[in-house]
Amino acid sequence: MSEVRCLTEPELEALVNAAMGRTPFTMLLRNPTLTNVVTAETHPADIGILGGRVAYVGPVGKASLRGRKELDLEGRYVAPRLTDAHLHVESSMLTPPRFAESVVPHGTTTAAIDPHEIANVLGKDGVRMMLESSEGLPMRVHLLVPTCVPSLPEVETAGGELEASNAEEMLAWPRALSLGEVMDYHGLTHLVSRTTGIVKVGLSRGTVVDGHAPGLSGRELTAYVAGGVEADHEVVSFEEVLERLRLGMLVKLRKGALTVDLVRRLTTLRDKRNLLLVTDDVMPQV
Repeated sequence: MSEVRCLTEPELEALVNAAMGRTPFTMLLRNPTLTNVVTAETHPADIGILGGRVAYVGPVGKASLRGRKELDLEGRYVAPRLTDAHLHVESSMLTPPRFAESVVPHGTTTAAIDPHEIANVLGKDGVRMMLESSEGLPMRVHLLVPTCVPSLPEVETAGGELEASNAEEMLAWPRALSLGEVMDYHGLTHLVSRTTGIVKVGLSRGTVVDGHAPGLSGRELTAYVAGGVEADHEVVSFEEVLERLRLGMLVKLRKGALTVDLVRRLTTLRDKRNLLLVTDDVMPQV
C-alpha cells in the first residue's frame, strides 16, 4: 500500500549517479544484514538512500560509495518497513498520534485503519475525526471506509448508521483506500440491498473490498467472494486458510490465530504471497 510515483528526469539521473558512486547518497548504511523479503534470505548488503528512495543495494565495502551521512551497522538487521493491512486504532484505546508513537519505533510505517468502532458511536463524524487526527504523522495512514455500521441492523443499538451514499462520499476523501470489512456476510450472500448497495459503490470505483467471514465455507464463502470480497482476517485453522487461498483471497493472519500447528502447516504452502500479518484489535501492551 505504499504510494507509487513516477520518477522525474532529474530524479532518475540523481539516483543513477548516486548508485554509480558519482555523487553521494543522502545516507549510506554500511555493513547491515538485509532481511530480503523477495528471496526469503538474510545477507550482507550496503544500502544507499537518496532522498526518500533506496538507490543502491549491493556488496559491502565499496570504497567508491559515499554518503553525506554514514552509519556502520556492524551486522545489525535491516528490514523493509512494515505495513499493517487491517486494524481498528480506536480498539487499542489510543488516538492515531499516540498509536503512531507506539508502533513506528518498531518498524510499522503504514497502516490501513477501519474505524467502524468509532463510527458505531459517532457515525461519519467519527470516521472523519480519525482521518483528520492521523494527518501529518510519521507514518502513512490509509482509510478503509466502514461498510457495516451498525454491523447488525435492527439487532443492535448504534450511535451512527452508514449507507451507500455515505460510503461513496467517504471514498472520495483524502487517503481513503478501499471498503472496510463486510461483516454482514449474510446480507451480501442473501442480496440485502443495504449491504449490496455499499459493496457496489466500492466495486464501481475499482476499490478493494475487505472481508470478515468467521466460519463461512462452501457455497456461502464462494458467493461471498463472487460478491466482490477479496480478503478475510477471521481464519483460525489451516483448512480455512487453504479454502480461501484456493478462491484467490488474501488471508490476513492475527496473532491470536497463529498456533504452533497452524504456523507449521503454513510453512508447507508453496506460495505464501497472499498471506498477511495484521493486528485487527490489539491493546498497546500486547
